[in-house]
Amino acid sequence: HHNYCGVLMKRKFAFTLAEVLITLGIIGVVAAMTMPSIINIYKQKVFNNQFRKVYNTLSNAHVSAKYEWGTNPLCYYNTGGLDSPDFNDCNAFSQIFLKQLNIAKSCGSDAMQKGCIPRYKGIDEIKKENNPDMGDDEILESITGCTNMTYSTLKKYTAYILQDGTIIMPAVGNGNERIAVNTIVDINGMKGPNKWGHDVFYFYIYFDGKKYILNNSGGCMPLEKGGRYVSQMINYVNSH
Repeated sequence: HHNYCGVLMKRKFAFTLAEVLITLGIIGVVAAMTMPSIINIYKQKVFNNQFRKVYNTLSNAHVSAKYEWGTNPLCYYNTGGLDSPDFNDCNAFSQIFLKQLNIAKSCGSDAMQKGCIPRYKGIDEIKKENNPDMGDDEILESITGCTNMTYSTLKKYTAYILQDGTIIMPAVGNGNERIAVNTIVDINGMKGPNKWGHDVFYFYIYFDGKKYILNNSGGCMPLEKGGRYVSQMINYVNSH
């Protein structure tokens, strides 16, 4: 009688091969459904941390440059209305600003064209992707005022690579270095996805009468699917 009960107990707690395979199959299906979501959450967390670090780096560089300059340079947009900056001030102030950064490599001009930095899409290309029925002339007309962000212009820009791999570019050409007021930033450098609103952002520098504010709520910054403008990214990072 005792041995019979022992056999029953063993059978009660044993799993058949079919049961094990079914269980593993269910686990596999659940994992397949949840893993992409987990991976995306992890990637966004990494981007958040990188964005926060780069934002602090640029902010600190501005404070240090302003201290060395000795006063508020006329190198910003006003929050009251996008007044034009004094670009002579901007060119001079930008040189001081760049000195505050740990620059590992200067690509010089035509940085993208030379392959020194990744290829970024222009606002004209993204506009075309989002509006395939629009003609080239219509595209150009729709981005009037933002021609500094078309691919043909972007590929000619100067670029700097910082010690931590961050890439920064002044969002103007023709030898102007106005990186202190218009700054394109790739927060993770050569790593992907190299997409606007994901790891690539366009900062404007505002001055509210008391302090500099790095921000951008749209303007000429292209935005690829699922991306965020700088102002949206700041809010997102602060709330996560």
